[in-house]
Amino acid sequence: MSKKEYIGKIIKIKDIKTATVILSFSLIDPKYKKKINKKKKIQVHNGYDFSLQIGNVVKIKSSRPYSSTKRFLLTNIIKK
Repeated sequence: MSKKEYIGKIIKIKDIKTATVILSFSLIDPKYKKKINKKKKIQVHNGYDFSLQIGNVVKIKSSRPYSSTKRFLLTNIIKK
């Protein structure tokens, strides 16, 4: 099974090992052919002990469940 990778922005740091990342993506409505912007909040696990700040752009990938809400692992920081 392939691991899905996403790029998102940190909006909240809850703990040393947990951060909330927002993913923004756009879809086209099939009926009206209009562009729709959507956002999704995801809890990520900071397993590599990166020094995180709010506003960092990060790369995350899907992984095993770390808790009841965390299903993604933070792999690296793209932009500080």
